[in-house]
Amino acid sequence: MNLTSKADILVFFANAIDTMGEDGSRIYGCTIHYVFLNTMVSAQSEYDITKSVGMQRGKSWVDYNMRDKVRIAPAIYEGTFEMAVGSDGKPVLKLTDIAYKSHVQFVPYVLPGLEVPGMIPCDAPDSASVRAALETLKSPAEPQKNEAAAENAEPSKNDAKADKAEPPKNEKADKKAV
Repeated sequence: MNLTSKADILVFFANAIDTMGEDGSRIYGCTIHYVFLNTMVSAQSEYDITKSVGMQRGKSWVDYNMRDKVRIAPAIYEGTFEMAVGSDGKPVLKLTDIAYKSHVQFVPYVLPGLEVPGMIPCDAPDSASVRAALETLKSPAEPQKNEAAAENAEPSKNDAKADKAEPPKNEKADKKAV
């Protein structure tokens, strides 16, 4: 039975390794560090030291050639996972393939009302401004007229006669005539 599933992941790091271990054995493969995108949640609404904060990263040891598929990081990839048995005998999700989906952009923003002990003031925009800016980036851009380009464009055949009527000024020629 083959249990395979796909999930969007944010890849932070990938590194291919080809070296010799302390015992002389060959270490050959690639390590990929990632988080599942569907587990990204906002900051805790109430402070509780007994609960974890942030996201736990996943780490997979994969075939050396998989490094060629991770050209950009951090970036969003579609990961193909299959259920396998780990070295401790427990079931684990194993990354078996990866495909690039998109770039990511980390944007700093301020959450109004959020106070953290030792917090340093930040001049980043608030989250509503950031969302509005990101929505603007998603909408298709309208073509703009470039008037400067029209001025610098090469003259057409009809305009060539007008250019010949006024010869270019030559400073050396003007000095000799005086």
